[in-house]
Amino acid sequence: MTRIRIPRVFAVAPVVLVLVVLALTRPAIAVVRPPAAPTLATSVGSRYSGVPAIQASLLGHIPAFTEGDVRSYIHAHHFPGTSQVIDDSKITSVQFIPSAEAVKLMKGEETGIGDSELVCYVEFANINVTLDEVPIPPVASPPVIHSGQIVYDASNGNLLVWGGL
Repeated sequence: MTRIRIPRVFAVAPVVLVLVVLALTRPAIAVVRPPAAPTLATSVGSRYSGVPAIQASLLGHIPAFTEGDVRSYIHAHHFPGTSQVIDDSKITSVQFIPSAEAVKLMKGEETGIGDSELVCYVEFANINVTLDEVPIPPVASPPVIHSGQIVYDASNGNLLVWGGL
């Protein structure tokens, strides 16, 4: 009896063919990774740098912007956490004060910068905005803010902290 020797290449061909068929007929499993969360704020050393906001108009000075710059920025942008723009008449106070004073006005809420560093503390009244851009449980309705505060770093116009009641 004569034996025909089949080269090994042909011996593994049926296995490869089965794997190819399985790969083409089975649904593919894709690994989907969520996009990296955007970095909104950073710290430089131990100092919080905030989120870019008001464009500095007085370069080389502290404060680096004016009350008019603050009002223009707030009029052109929405209150943080909302999609609603605040009318200029709702701004009750714009003060350039040391960070420690702003912390007292906000009943202990930290600004993230040194106590003696200058901030721009902005206070609002009767704003009645809905926090529609913050995560809430699906069964809850978005909270409404009636009065609020925003604190900007006076050295560069970055948003440091905001809140409301």
